[in-house]
Amino acid sequence: PDALGPISAKVVKPTLHISKSDFELFDTLECSEIAVICPDVKVHSGLESCDVVRGVCESISPDVVIAIDSLASTSPTRLGNTIQISSTGIIPGAGLGSRQGAINEETMGVPVIAVGVPTIIDSRCFTSEVDNGQVGDGMFVSPKEINEIVAIAGRIIGGGINQAFGINAF
Repeated sequence: PDALGPISAKVVKPTLHISKSDFELFDTLECSEIAVICPDVKVHSGLESCDVVRGVCESISPDVVIAIDSLASTSPTRLGNTIQISSTGIIPGAGLGSRQGAINEETMGVPVIAVGVPTIIDSRCFTSEVDNGQVGDGMFVSPKEINEIVAIAGRIIGGGINQAFGINAF
């Protein structure tokens, strides 16, 4: 359920390297400069995602950051059925109660567009134990088709980013 960002990142076509090495070729593509990173989870890298993204922002000075992540939901009907887009950024792990550093305009120094799909839900949402949408220490579950849901959502999001920035299949 947490593979949405990496799957989307594999679909997005980076072009920054082309603009830096062959501007004439890049100019013929008629698209935006795109860089793609996939910072991985802290347990694998030892780094907070926000620190990795901030370092890249300081290095290349992007116009915008698009942060893609799986989300927790309090509504079973939204699982895998919603793509949420916001301009407020994202806090990786917040849906599971693990609040890491925020990836938002304040911390990155550039606007951040957050894109997410609800892929997990606290099992207590199926009972009366959740009060006013607040989740806590329940068991998090996902639909049995989660691999297919995340694969399709990742292709949709990555393809949408390509189209939004003028990147055709080249």
